[in-house]
Amino acid sequence: MTELLKKIKEALMSVLPVAVIVLILNLTPLVHFTGLEIGVFLVSAVFLILGIGLFSMGADMAMTPMGEYTGAGLTKSKKLLLLISVCFLMGLLITVAEPDLTVLANQVKDVLSGTLLIICVGVGVGLFLVLSVMKMVFHKPLSSMLLYFYMILFALAALVVAVGNGDFLPMAFDSGGVTTGPITVPFIMALGVGIAATIGGKDVGENSFGLIAMCSVGPILAVMLLGATVNGEIAYQVPDYAIENGLGLALLEKILHTLKEVGIALGLIVVFFVILQITVLKLPKKKLGQIAVGIAYTFFGLVIFLAAVSVGFMPIGYKLGYSLASGNKWILTGIGLIMGVLNTGIAVIDTIQSKRVIGLADSYGTRGDGLYDIIKTDAKIDYFIKGREDRFFGLRALHDGRKESCLICKTVRIVRELMNKIAITCSSWT
Repeated sequence: MTELLKKIKEALMSVLPVAVIVLILNLTPLVHFTGLEIGVFLVSAVFLILGIGLFSMGADMAMTPMGEYTGAGLTKSKKLLLLISVCFLMGLLITVAEPDLTVLANQVKDVLSGTLLIICVGVGVGLFLVLSVMKMVFHKPLSSMLLYFYMILFALAALVVAVGNGDFLPMAFDSGGVTTGPITVPFIMALGVGIAATIGGKDVGENSFGLIAMCSVGPILAVMLLGATVNGEIAYQVPDYAIENGLGLALLEKILHTLKEVGIALGLIVVFFVILQITVLKLPKKKLGQIAVGIAYTFFGLVIFLAAVSVGFMPIGYKLGYSLASGNKWILTGIGLIMGVLNTGIAVIDTIQSKRVIGLADSYGTRGDGLYDIIKTDAKIDYFIKGREDRFFGLRALHDGRKESCLICKTVRIVRELMNKIAITCSSWT
């Protein structure tokens, strides 16, 4: 119970700033909410906090251990075909069950079959999850693979524009978001940790990451391929976000719909895990009991979270954006920046990812907070370790005051050099 209260407190600190910003804006001439809208929003905020707390608790107790046990168990079996087959099926079925993908399919149903889109995106995620696993097994660099596939991706983007289907580009890149669903991310991240830890090696910490980045490429490529082969325009009708549509019987319908979606998505993972438990893992009953409790936390937490967002936050967000867009564009930009930063705290996936990063940093001899120290040094790239030789995700950091050969630092330098070259080229054109 103490741990659950801690999770709820963390959720409160994430949601409270957003709620305060909305209430402050309501006192300005920029936007005006009715008393009913404010009331529903505040009640939804309370349930949102509860949902995030329950889900975070469930992710720690169930989703993360399930992924780690699955990755470690399949890798220890030393059956590469089994590992690849299970990863592909998990990537396919879990993605197909994501609610976000159904919404995307409905937007393009007049241009192409929604079922075809769902299957293609699922296959894309499954294939790139397999490629990610192969990367870890054969110790291939993530940067080279991402560079290669993004080159293909941008070549396809040019082809899509050339055939006159440029409207598919925003949707294609947004489709990568199906791999960041609240159910998919904790399991896939933990799966990678389990596989990397079992394989071992000096780069085990670095190999634990990259699965989500690779899997996000699959849906983008799949939608672009479809966009290059179909004719027609994307039809999208803005839903009715009136707050009244989420109350009464409509609220009950939304809750039941959310129960069904979460049940299907979570159920697929549970079924896979049960099969693996019987055939490969064979975990003790005590661990299975803890996982079962965690699954219950995850289920109810997600249902409460998604229902609260649908009933209270989405209508307020829509009206807020509509009202601000009617005024000064610079005010809209500034408030959008603030809300974007604050909404990151609400995102349950960002919470899971940050905790995983900190946990891995701790396990490899560096304080997890050091990650934030490095990220914050965008202006001064140098990162110094004083008094000792340390490790950061398997990369050596020298204590004698020299620049650290940090992966993040190298990436920043490469990006800056690329941007400088682009700027020089553009200036020569003018």
